[in-house]
Amino acid sequence: MTISNGRVYGGYSLLLDVDYDAMEKVLNPNKKKLQSKGIQSTRARVGSIRPNLAPEYQEITIDEFKNLMTCKLLGIDSIDEAKRYVLTEEDWKAIDELTAKKYKNWDWNYGESPQYSDYRDGRFESRNNSSLFRSRTRKNYKM
Repeated sequence: MTISNGRVYGGYSLLLDVDYDAMEKVLNPNKKKLQSKGIQSTRARVGSIRPNLAPEYQEITIDEFKNLMTCKLLGIDSIDEAKRYVLTEEDWKAIDELTAKKYKNWDWNYGESPQYSDYRDGRFESRNNSSLFRSRTRKNYKM
């Protein structure tokens, strides 16, 4: 999460219902990272919202949930009260130009990351302190 020009930018997911079997097939985090946080599995890190909803909301659909969350965040009673901005052709043109100029390039997507041929990690314990150590070895570098 970051704040820029008075705006908060963040990425997160709200999961009304979770298909844990499907999730475990596609999410493969580093096992040592999970262990370092005291987490046994990917499943233990993810929760479904539905079991925590009040009884009157247990049968809510995804669209109803989305509208309810939007209304609560905007402080309105009905989704029809939400002000919507429809992007103009000029907006889309500016978006396309920014995308091409800033985001569709090597530096933005990968930066100046050197090439690596080896990856190692380990977790080291020291009294009440623990840390995750990662070492990357450059190609053709002799250890």
